[in-house]
Amino acid sequence: MKKNFLFVFSLVFILPNISMADVSSNIATNTAEPTAINSTDIVELTGKEIKGKTVAEVADYYKINSDALATKLSDYLKVNIKPSESFQLLHDNYGLEPSFVSDLAKEIKNSNNITTTSSVESVIEKQKISDEIAPEKNYFVLQVSSSLILLYIITFVLAKKKIISEILHKKIWNNILLFVFLGMGILGLLLAVRIQYGVKTILPFNMLFWHVEFGITMAIISIFHVLWHIKYYINIKNK
Repeated sequence: MKKNFLFVFSLVFILPNISMADVSSNIATNTAEPTAINSTDIVELTGKEIKGKTVAEVADYYKINSDALATKLSDYLKVNIKPSESFQLLHDNYGLEPSFVSDLAKEIKNSNNITTTSSVESVIEKQKISDEIAPEKNYFVLQVSSSLILLYIITFVLAKKKIISEILHKKIWNNILLFVFLGMGILGLLLAVRIQYGVKTILPFNMLFWHVEFGITMAIISIFHVLWHIKYYINIKNK
């Protein structure tokens, strides 16, 4: 009689308290295979987002040491990079690509900043090789050349039609040449000082890019000047 009472009691009061969710949860816990957690499972920052952050902010996003990231960037760029520096300025002045920054940060995270450095060095070495093999192809040679030639034709025609004087026509191009020469020369000097002595000059644009663009412009205008004095050079040759 006592055994029957206990059986009925368990059916009425104990079994209803065991939910199917508890049962399925236990089954899943016992049967599921353990899943490895990848430390690099993190939402990628876009290039624009990286450029808008400092070294410290990117390091904080990837949960790595900011000094470690700054040190690796310094080793790569051969200049002293501080955690407070903006990636926009690093990109504009040193051509630092956001994709490289992202890869480097993830490798530092994987190496735990201390134990393994070979993978980090591998990322840097690959980027150096990539820079040597495939330099940036963003120089506007054709656009700059065609624009200058078109502008020259316009001022040349205006001078021939006496709308402007020939003196003014030449003054316009002499002043442009002077401005371009100064721009190219100053930027070239700043780049040389940076490379030779490691002295950084932070400007809000890519110095190398504009140095090259000024050089293209100067080369085209120099051709105009040679054409102005072509008789002079022919006479030298005939003497």
